[in-house]
Amino acid sequence: MVVDAEAYRNDEDRYVLRVNDPEAPLCPYGNKRVYIGFDRYKNNYIRFTKTILRKLLLKQDDK
Repeated sequence: MVVDAEAYRNDEDRYVLRVNDPEAPLCPYGNKRVYIGFDRYKNNYIRFTKTILRKLLLKQDDK
């Protein structure tokens, strides 16, 4: 599932960005993912659009 800006804005608390999650699925090329989205309601991994991913990474830099 891909989460776009509209879906994210509708329920920001639903989605989180996980960093270096050991349980995350591998990318299609067999590499570990450094950043991956997670849907707290459905309890599964998701992809963010570039816009949302960029926003979440900037938030992490501010911490």
